Amino acid sequence: MGKVARYAAKNMPVWLQRAAFSRIATNRPQVAYLPLAPDRGQTKAMKQNSLIKTQKILVAQAKKQQQQADNATTKANNDKGVAV
Repeated sequence: MGKVARYAAKNMPVWLQRAAFSRIATNRPQVAYLPLAPDRGQTKAMKQNSLIKTQKILVAQAKKQQQQADNATTKANNDKGVAV
């Protein structure tokens, strides 16, 4: 089995090597809570559905926290009798 794998690797056509490397190079996982890394080079990163989904969740959570902070500020101002 090892001889077959070695033979296949050594005699693989260049076009097939490029296709395999291109597929490997496009898989660049990103972390949702950090700024996205810029695309550099000839190949663009693959679409990552989990990253998009997580970013939407993080944006929704940030909006909810902002609303809660705004509501708390408004309530505190109303309790003090401050006009907004």
